Amino acid sequence: MMYFVLSRPDCVWCDRAIELLQKKGVDFQVHSIYDHPMTVRLMLRGQLKTAPQIWVDKEYIGGYKDLVNHFS
Repeated sequence: MMYFVLSRPDCVWCDRAIELLQKKGVDFQVHSIYDHPMTVRLMLRGQLKTAPQIWVDKEYIGGYKDLVNHFS
């Protein structure tokens, strides 16, 4: 399983999500929403207005609280 995290700089919830993934010892990639100019536009189009946004493989999990519930 590979987790994919869209984050933004200076985001406490993004940092917590990354810490949780590290604690769980799972494989993950982190990408800033500012890495590509289209990312912010795509997020807004998909009504994803906050960071982090997290997927596992191709399944959308949601934000930090959803990630916590995912591991519960």
